[in-house]
Amino acid sequence: MNIPEYLKKLGLATVGGAYRDQIELWMGWYGGKVKQFHSYSVFNGVRQIGVERASLNMAKTVAEDWANLLLNERVQLLVDDGAAQKRLDELLLLNRFAVEANRVVELAFASGTGALTEYRDADGVPRIDYHDARDIWPLAWRGNRITECAFSGVQAVRGRQCVYLRLYRLNGDGTYRIENRWLDAETGEEVSPPEGVLASVQTGLREPLFQIITPNLANNIEPGCPMGLSVFANAIDALKGVDVCFDSFRNEFILGRKRLMVPVSMVKLRMERDGAASPMFDPNDLIYTAYQPSEDQKDGFHDLSPEIRAEQHLTGIRTQLSLLSIKCGLGTSRYEFDRASGVRTATEVISEQSDLYQSMRKHELVLRDALAGLARALLALEGMAAGGVRVVFDDSIIQDRSTQRAEARAEVAAGLMSRFRYLTCVAGMSEADALAEIARLREEGGIGGA
Repeated sequence: MNIPEYLKKLGLATVGGAYRDQIELWMGWYGGKVKQFHSYSVFNGVRQIGVERASLNMAKTVAEDWANLLLNERVQLLVDDGAAQKRLDELLLLNRFAVEANRVVELAFASGTGALTEYRDADGVPRIDYHDARDIWPLAWRGNRITECAFSGVQAVRGRQCVYLRLYRLNGDGTYRIENRWLDAETGEEVSPPEGVLASVQTGLREPLFQIITPNLANNIEPGCPMGLSVFANAIDALKGVDVCFDSFRNEFILGRKRLMVPVSMVKLRMERDGAASPMFDPNDLIYTAYQPSEDQKDGFHDLSPEIRAEQHLTGIRTQLSLLSIKCGLGTSRYEFDRASGVRTATEVISEQSDLYQSMRKHELVLRDALAGLARALLALEGMAAGGVRVVFDDSIIQDRSTQRAEARAEVAAGLMSRFRYLTCVAGMSEADALAEIARLREEGGIGGA
């Protein structure tokens, strides 16, 4: 159904259709196949042949990486009051926040915008819903800050497929109300809400019960639009470059497989009904192809296997991946494969790339506000004050290992850290291996104590 048209009937306006088309384009790349690019035709000299281009689906990988970098299991939401902290932890666990929030950040970075919404269910328990840009309909905004918003979803109600709209609207006194509307998915006709769901709820709260998550990027596609920009919105050409190189690499092996031309005289024949003889091949054997030598041509085998241009393709793919990594704020070598040292770990890449560190800090600004707002909203629904809210991000993934080890060695030399702790916590040895190594060093006269 047409949600913008329905909102217009209510006297409400939202983000225009042109921007919605951009969201669909981004989600197409996130899905891995974009019809206008991955489906094409090639003229073979006789007719057009339909071809499907292979995809590495790097848009999905980029969005996943950003979600894992920004919101993993080590991120903490902390409030000042002990009782409030305990209840907040319970509510986050009840709503599977650790799992669902990571997914919504991934979708937000793919679609440009994500959201968390809070409400009480029929039993009065605070609940969190998670949305991507396709389900977010801004109703009022100041600059990039959305102050009123509608969120949509699909649910079966009394055997009918329905679209629900949850509208968060401001009252004249600055408090929020929630309006619940249910529409038939096919006709757009309004239907009554499910049992236990009120048509309108006055929250009595000035705290918004929704938080918007976007990549911290200026919107150069539609300036002034309150919705965000996909993290790969300005890297579409780089995504195309990756898939063109990967598809060519794949075809290099398909088209370059071994082929042997075999004279017809050396091929087993079978008699057709009309008495003519024809070559008989194993339908699964793709190596041999029969040919009829000319009178002046020497009868024999001919190997037509072309040379595989693997190195050239690998160079092209690495170059395209590096360009994509830069355009998406992940540094120059996030997806680089180094033949000398193998695949780099995430920590090694992050520690070496200051631009990735800066991008992370920039995106954390938006995410910090959203997570703090979530904590305040959940506790407000419980009638509890959050007090000061702190969001602690995972800094372990941006520590420089070389610097960390150098500092630890200095502490060992100064007697501020034991060798056992260095070997287990810094060098990553098990306790048994660390004890064995210390014993071996003692035998060799390398150390005098633990």
